[in-house]
Amino acid sequence: MAKAPPQHSIPIIDRMILTFDDLSRRERGATIKDLAQSVGVPLSTMYRLLNSLASYDLVRRQPDGTYVLGARLITLAGHVERDLTGRNLSALAAPILDRLSRKTGEGCRVSVRDGD
Repeated sequence: MAKAPPQHSIPIIDRMILTFDDLSRRERGATIKDLAQSVGVPLSTMYRLLNSLASYDLVRRQPDGTYVLGARLITLAGHVERDLTGRNLSALAAPILDRLSRKTGEGCRVSVRDGD
């Protein structure tokens, strides 16, 4: 569930984050109409937002017309702070591993190296 935007925010960035959040919960993607309703914007606004995000490969339009998260997010995620000290890696990985397990029918786990 997305947090409420801060009092002093930039509306289009709030909408973009809400769009990413919504798409992250939809394995098969979402239509422009679904996303516009979820984010609470007119269809024309969501259309322009998705076109902009698609031009940067942050979202991708599938042949059936639905949108999914784009591959560039993986590249960006690779640059996130690598020091996970004090963070619960298992909790962060759980939703991804659950999805992977459902897709593959195999069990999944994450291991964290402790020291050398």
